[in-house]
Amino acid sequence: MESASKLSSERADKPVQAKKESISLNALWESISKATAFGLPRLTIRRNLRRVTASSSSSIDEEENIDRAKQLDDDGYFERLTRSAQRATKIRLFRRSDSSHISLTTLAACPMIRPVTGDELKRMYLLLLRTIEFWLDVRATALPARKEQSYVYIKEVFNVKEEQHVKWLSWVRSNYKAPQQSVHVAVLEGRNLPSRDVNGLSDPYCVMGVIPLKAGVLEGKRKVKKMKRRRSSGHEEIQEIHPTTSIVRNTVNPKWNEEFTIDIRDAGKDCLQIDIWDYDQDDSFLGAVGEVSKVRGIAGLRSFFGQIGHRMVHAAEDQFMGRVLIPLSTVPDSGFEKWFNVKSRRGREKGGEICLRVQLTTSNSASENSLSDKDFRHHWRIVRQFVRHEVCNSARGGWNGRLHQTALCLLRQHVIQTSVTDLKEAIISWLVVEEFNEKCGVQYGHIFEVLRHIEEQWNARLKLEKNPFDELTQIQVETFFDSLQSYHDWAQNILIKIRNVFPSAKPERSTILVQFLQCLSKSFDVARVRESPRGDFRKFVTSAVSESARFWFHQLGTVLSPATSCELQNILACVEIAFNSVAELFSARDFYDELFLGIDIEYFQITFRIVDIELCSTVRPHIAEVQKQLVSVSSDRGTDECNRMATASYELFLYLRKALELKTYLPASVTDVELFHMHEWFEDLVPHWIELSYREALRRIDTSLKLDCNMVGGDSTKQLCSAPDIIWLISQAMIVTWKGINWPDPFVAERFFVFLCERICATVEYFADCMKRRSLWEKKSHFFCMEPFIVKKQLCVLLNDVVYVRNNLLSMPKKLNWDREFASEDSASKSALLELFSATGEDAENSIIAEIAEKMRKDIAHYSEKLVKDLVEVELVDSIKPLMSYLETNLSSLNNWLLDCPFMKILKLTYENCIGTLYHLVKDRYNLDEIAYKRLTKAAETIVAFFVADGDGLDHDSVDTEITKLLFRCVQLRRRSTAILISHYLSKLKSEETKRCHRGYLSVQIGYVETKGIYVKVLHCRNMPSSHRSANPYVTLEPFPASAFASTASCQRTKIQKDTQAPIFDETFHFEMAGNAADKKRCRGAIVFSVLNWSRFCDDSLDGEGIECLSDVPLAASESDVDGLPIRTLSLTLPGEPSGEAFRILRHRRSEEAHRFVEERQRVARLSKKAQT
Repeated sequence: MESASKLSSERADKPVQAKKESISLNALWESISKATAFGLPRLTIRRNLRRVTASSSSSIDEEENIDRAKQLDDDGYFERLTRSAQRATKIRLFRRSDSSHISLTTLAACPMIRPVTGDELKRMYLLLLRTIEFWLDVRATALPARKEQSYVYIKEVFNVKEEQHVKWLSWVRSNYKAPQQSVHVAVLEGRNLPSRDVNGLSDPYCVMGVIPLKAGVLEGKRKVKKMKRRRSSGHEEIQEIHPTTSIVRNTVNPKWNEEFTIDIRDAGKDCLQIDIWDYDQDDSFLGAVGEVSKVRGIAGLRSFFGQIGHRMVHAAEDQFMGRVLIPLSTVPDSGFEKWFNVKSRRGREKGGEICLRVQLTTSNSASENSLSDKDFRHHWRIVRQFVRHEVCNSARGGWNGRLHQTALCLLRQHVIQTSVTDLKEAIISWLVVEEFNEKCGVQYGHIFEVLRHIEEQWNARLKLEKNPFDELTQIQVETFFDSLQSYHDWAQNILIKIRNVFPSAKPERSTILVQFLQCLSKSFDVARVRESPRGDFRKFVTSAVSESARFWFHQLGTVLSPATSCELQNILACVEIAFNSVAELFSARDFYDELFLGIDIEYFQITFRIVDIELCSTVRPHIAEVQKQLVSVSSDRGTDECNRMATASYELFLYLRKALELKTYLPASVTDVELFHMHEWFEDLVPHWIELSYREALRRIDTSLKLDCNMVGGDSTKQLCSAPDIIWLISQAMIVTWKGINWPDPFVAERFFVFLCERICATVEYFADCMKRRSLWEKKSHFFCMEPFIVKKQLCVLLNDVVYVRNNLLSMPKKLNWDREFASEDSASKSALLELFSATGEDAENSIIAEIAEKMRKDIAHYSEKLVKDLVEVELVDSIKPLMSYLETNLSSLNNWLLDCPFMKILKLTYENCIGTLYHLVKDRYNLDEIAYKRLTKAAETIVAFFVADGDGLDHDSVDTEITKLLFRCVQLRRRSTAILISHYLSKLKSEETKRCHRGYLSVQIGYVETKGIYVKVLHCRNMPSSHRSANPYVTLEPFPASAFASTASCQRTKIQKDTQAPIFDETFHFEMAGNAADKKRCRGAIVFSVLNWSRFCDDSLDGEGIECLSDVPLAASESDVDGLPIRTLSLTLPGEPSGEAFRILRHRRSEEAHRFVEERQRVARLSKKAQT
């Protein structure tokens, strides 16, 4: 109490400040936090049940619904229907454990690969012994250890005993001689070589030979026409006539692509030397001088003079460009291909590079017939034996493509010492890989690398303008392509069983599938060199994928076919087939299609066509049979078998429609799809689905209400279970059912939709009728007989049930996607359904809410009247406490027991009743003093804060109502001083001047000079009324309110301008402001300009009136600066009778200033009325 009195006295001591005319609650929100300082009751709103809509119904746990379905004894019809819809909308990749899964590496050993025995073993072993014995290796220090390691390895591979090994090794050493070593050189190309001609280019060619590593240089040159013999450099180390490439004209980036084989003496001591020369076409001095016209740039000029000097000294020699030295000891067994820097004779960088491919070999391999099958077959068998050994000793089974390092070295040496070329070696690797792949599996990465290596070797021959077939015999070619065909047959079998080999349930196998497809594509690329175009590959894969889909569907039908001929079992089997088919289509789209796009195969499109044909031919006969059986039981409540059959047919429809939705991933040109006609098969079944759902809903409601009668609610009970049941039936069953139908024909869909909505409203209406029969809201005396009114929980539970169903029913159009379901915007059915939805349950909800609000309004009026009476004599805390206690008691009970939606409606109505009652009690009372108005303002703010409830109650829009604005405007106007009321009235009068009759214009200049006041210069009038025969106008200037101006500032007037309709006054007036209003920021009020017509014989008449508010007056530095201010044109009008709340307050004020202002405005009103007549 003391704190409240102190707060009231502090607020009373503060000066009353003027406020703007527009009243809003923005400033009020700042003071709401202080409204609870009195210690009055507060409304605490719980936020746990806000905005109850259909989302609340979806929060009911499905397991709880199933348990309640068992209590309701309807076998969970709606629960099964909902699960069917959810299963169709949330279908995922179908994962199943398949015992027929095929592994590509299942064998720990290879019993299917025949081991080598007898003479074949001996031949292969002797070949390997000869290869090891005459090992071509430049690293002599490591050779003995490598040979010994190789002996140990081949004994293990061929299972040869030590005695036999020694015997065969001795035979090899006595019967074979060491082969002649050679080096195979391929001169490929050069780049950025030095220029030796005057045009900045050269004519390069290469000369090559083998010299000892410590010898000098090689200077072999071409023969020149003028020289009958080859000029020698004098070095005796040159062993042979040096091979020479062709000459490439006018380039520093030549391409030779030429191959040479040169014998060598000792690979560990010899060196390959390649010299690059520039061919000179004209050797004479005059010929060189004659090329001056070809000079290009500074570099060309330097080359020109260098060429002249060179030909003067060396008339018969080409110009040296650079050389490359390659010690043969650096050449590995497998050879190399790389770029070398071109250097001078002394080893300095000359600029430019040359690309060489160098490989050690033997003269035997070069001289033997390359078309012989002997070495080919031997190498093939050796590779097979090495691979068999690796596979048999593999812990996991299968072969990863890796061989022992010793085996690789042996194979490399065997290639070097025989006629097996790189191409043949690649083909042999493929033959072995293909053989082992069929029997025990080979990793696809290795298969791809083998195929890629064959392609590279083939293209390398074509690059050198050689025919790869010339390197192979007819038998070798046929063997190779027969192996490719065998691999294709194996791959076709894998594609047919792709769902078992690469199941979509194991995404980790997608990488393996990609590798498999890449290998298959690469194999067709390799086969293309002979006969198979690229189109055959697409045809091959397309045929395999089609056969795969057909094979899978037939397997599925065999597994899911029912054992009996019962139609229910048949339709259930069709449901499972459709579900698996849709899952397979999703797998094709999301898993396989993306992988097959890498080889330009449309896997999904191929699979969709096959599944479409097979699925439609399977399910269509059973759909017609189900329709016949449902029609036969349409008149009664049906049987459990019929219900399950209807549910199954609906679920089948959902899966077929889901499959049809995937047609969007097909090209637009695909139109021959059987599923396009699926809606025709189900058109007669849709009304049966809706009618069956309606009958089951009525049955569920009856049983649910019976269960509710036996339930006892606790303190936290907000509603009975029947209301959530009915909403769940509608939103989760009937609406989900309709969304699953999604009929494409708009006119047929509208007919089904109207029927569905009528059944939904009939269901809700049936529920409402059942509630009425229980007589819960008809016995109002039980709830409304108390004085004062106290809310009872039974009423809240009743209202919750009604509102819960009502709110969810009103949200049905949005759930049903209302606008999409009608064929036209102005459909008559749409309007009728809207009225039907709005009318269902509306009266019951509104009548109960209105009755509660009305009962509370009577008590609120009683407490509010007492509050207004006690404002003058009683402190605010004591006068407002009974009202606040009453509101807190009832509204807290309503908040605890009601759902959010009805509670917020009652809260808003109660708020409007409180504010409206206060307004009607205050608006006609003008005899309260300033303290009473302050307390009344505080009381209104306290009520607003109570209903806002710290942001948990009414929002800004609900509080900022018109009645609230009227109340605060009424109280604020009554609290204002007379001067402010006058200013407010004049401002409003000026804002309404456009609504009054126009009487001309008055031009003035007006400005505010600090510390001096207002200066006004009246200039002229125009467009004055011409009703007077003789116009003698003059202007009066009267400042308002009088308290804002000095006592000397009174009404002033201009001189009379006689006989004119457009008078020019050009007079200046000064109005001194009062001391407390001298500041421009505090300058309020207005100057009223009245244009009167002077008359000698009667009273002056009013021609028009204009108002200029002082708040709009600009600043001026001095009196003389007023002439430079903008001219302001005032519209002259005739004011009407004074009115408005501000004027009524002024008329009831007893101050002299208010009395004078009221009399003045009434006088002006009489003059205005006289002027109008």
